[in-house]
Amino acid sequence: MKGNSVMVPWMSRGRVLVILTLRPEYTSLVHETRRHMPELPEIVTYIEALERVVLGQTLEAVRIRSPSLLRTYSPKASAIEGQRVLGLRRIGKRVVFELEDDLFVVIHLMISGRFKWTKRGAAIPRKRAHAAFDFPEGTLLLTEAATHKRASRP
Repeated sequence: MKGNSVMVPWMSRGRVLVILTLRPEYTSLVHETRRHMPELPEIVTYIEALERVVLGQTLEAVRIRSPSLLRTYSPKASAIEGQRVLGLRRIGKRVVFELEDDLFVVIHLMISGRFKWTKRGAAIPRKRAHAAFDFPEGTLLLTEAATHKRASRP
């Protein structure tokens, strides 16, 4: 990993939309989790659950509550709308959505990030929620269990 970019062989051909990345003040935490990685089962569980509900579905819309949540400007968030989810992968504690048109959405759950599957078109709750990904069968909310909203800070 170099800066905010994440490059792995299967992603090198496409464009990457980074929704949530590690901020510099969490660098020591990364070194600690590389040794212990207690979050690994959580990420694997998320990917298995997401495969059951979003794999093969078209991402109809993405709604982001705070612009500071988005860590990249190219491609634009709207570029992922209308793209079908081809696969889900894991890079450390990042969940990677592989989409059509060689697009990848990388979401770092950090310490307290959570996904919540809910009814289609659900509103983004004001407290502890950052984004919504709308699919034909439902909406995937990106939330945060902590009260500090660390993920959306610039």
